[in-house]
Amino acid sequence: EAKISVPHLVFVGNKTADLSYEIKWNSQSLNNKKISLFYDLNNSPEGDIKIQGADNLSAELGTFIWNTSSLPEGNYYIYAQLDDGSQTKYRSQKPVVINHQHGITDCSSWYSFEGGQNNSRDDDCKYVAKLSDDQLLLEGFNGIETQNDGYTSVQQSVNFYLAVGNGFVDWVRYDDLANKQRVNGSFESIYTNMDAFAALDQSGSIAVSGEVECGGQDGDQPQEASYETIVSSRCAFAALKDGQISSWGENSMGGGQIPTHSNVTQLFSNWGAFAALQDNGEIITWGVDVFGGTGGPEDGGYIAIASGNTSFSAIKADGTVVHWGTAQDADFDHFLKAPEKIDGNVAIYANKNAFAALSSQGEISIWGPTTHGGSWRILTGVGRLVQRSEISDKGFQSIAVTSSAFAALKDDGSILSWGNCAGTYGETIDCDGLEPGQSQGVYTKIYSNSKAFAALDSNGYIATWGSPKCGGSPAGSDTNIKSPPTGDGYTSVYAGECHFTAVNKNGAYFHWGKLE
Repeated sequence: EAKISVPHLVFVGNKTADLSYEIKWNSQSLNNKKISLFYDLNNSPEGDIKIQGADNLSAELGTFIWNTSSLPEGNYYIYAQLDDGSQTKYRSQKPVVINHQHGITDCSSWYSFEGGQNNSRDDDCKYVAKLSDDQLLLEGFNGIETQNDGYTSVQQSVNFYLAVGNGFVDWVRYDDLANKQRVNGSFESIYTNMDAFAALDQSGSIAVSGEVECGGQDGDQPQEASYETIVSSRCAFAALKDGQISSWGENSMGGGQIPTHSNVTQLFSNWGAFAALQDNGEIITWGVDVFGGTGGPEDGGYIAIASGNTSFSAIKADGTVVHWGTAQDADFDHFLKAPEKIDGNVAIYANKNAFAALSSQGEISIWGPTTHGGSWRILTGVGRLVQRSEISDKGFQSIAVTSSAFAALKDDGSILSWGNCAGTYGETIDCDGLEPGQSQGVYTKIYSNSKAFAALDSNGYIATWGSPKCGGSPAGSDTNIKSPPTGDGYTSVYAGECHFTAVNKNGAYFHWGKLE
């Protein structure tokens, strides 16, 4: 629960957010008052930013869904300002931690080794789940299983389904659909790795289920309450509480001993390693060496970390950038080399394998493989590295990220994107230089899910590009995929894992992309 600094109005709710955050507040003495909501990064109303659409709200009691999908990871403080001309402001004492690394694992990043073959999983995961009228249809190794247990949603991870009901979560492996492990409770957030899940309830207590070696054994997780967030590697978890970290799961994947630390403010993870930022700007790391479990910076002064699948990048307030951890061959140590320094205040972004930094001067720096929007590519059969052209344009104000591409919005309302917009191994939709057309005004914001982009213009028109399977273009004949909206009058967009939802000026919702 996050309480603000004066007794008149209280913000309540979780401390972490990914794609969106539900701001809740109540007041005992502000009857008939109206408020607007803002956020900032320094717990100070100086340099505050208005939350789009969050105005003329009742101060007495209310909620607002804040779209955080395009914001960089970090600590964001919320405050309310009275709309009575007095400029009175109520600030939260604790921040909302925006972390885009947790949640259901994106199955397209993993590989199966069934029958001794290395077959990449497609972007819809290995198997398919369908939920209709509380009847859950699961496909697995040995056929199809139907269950009727009052489920409300189903989610897929690398080796299992999570079937969620009112007050419980069932963990079901693809190779044993008839059996399930049930965890009872009402959970605020669910986090997964390759073979297990961990869930936080409203008190900050942690429940787990799944394979024992990956942290699914009940009793291996921390037993006390008040945990704030969880992140995961392929086979381990780490949780943060009051600046201290607890981890469990496979030792080699980061579930073992954690380096000495204090006052940790943020946690990050990739496939096999963890990184934590302390309030003094120092970074600790643990886990698999080649994924960044060792080799991190030894000095301090860092303000932000971004993580790809196998590496991390960190930046200081003066623009100094450090990159470490990569599964590349030692001969290609510079394959993911970051720029040594970037002038101006910098926000840093990452997809699976590439990184981008946006300076306060509106300039963009990129590093990583070109297959994901970075600056280097390997000539097949030659093993020689070739650098692609840097982004020379200026005047950018924000960046949106999919699993393998970037899109940036300029001050003049135009958009530039680069990387692979398909977001799927073995499939390519070239994003380089792509600018969405058909705008009836100027673009004001970009949204992204795992494999597609959507941009909203000043007249409420929505342009989309990227994978058709996730709402990037017309769906074709696939009945499980809905095509993007046409016309204008839309006021906001929300992004899911492989779909989008838009709200028009009349309050009506329109969903598109993969809706199962």
